[in-house]
Amino acid sequence: MSELIAKLGIDWKILIAQLINFGLVVLVLWRFAYKPIIAMLEQRTAKIEGGVKNAERVEQELKDIMVRREEELKKARQESQAIVEQARRDAGVLRDELRQAAETEAQHVLAQTRQSMAAEKTQMMQEAKGELALMVRMAAEKVLSEKLDDAGDAKLIQAAVGAVKKESA
Repeated sequence: MSELIAKLGIDWKILIAQLINFGLVVLVLWRFAYKPIIAMLEQRTAKIEGGVKNAERVEQELKDIMVRREEELKKARQESQAIVEQARRDAGVLRDELRQAAETEAQHVLAQTRQSMAAEKTQMMQEAKGELALMVRMAAEKVLSEKLDDAGDAKLIQAAVGAVKKESA
């Protein structure tokens, strides 16, 4: 085997020196290049994993926010529908109250009108009775052609008024 090594041109001293140099280069590279590169890669991997986790967390929060938003919108729609329904009910009640107030006012005006008409009728009847009494008195004076005293006039007027009342009734 030493012949094979001699034929290949391998010198043991140089081979050992090269092995020591190679070991030193590996040791220096391990210490100053490989470890920092590995540490940097691990940090970068941790950052990436943290970013992925953060993105997943943000995505989940976004989904939660969307779900809450939909729930809030649904709740707001229900509340707005309830408000609209309440407004419709209130408007119906108000409309009924206004209608009732208008009917009451109309009945009141009608009652006042009837009362006013009854008062005017009574006044007109009183005036008519006075005029009728005067006409009866004048007619009676002409018919009798003599003047009766005041007591007799009053009796005659009362009799005429009574006759007119019976006829008008």
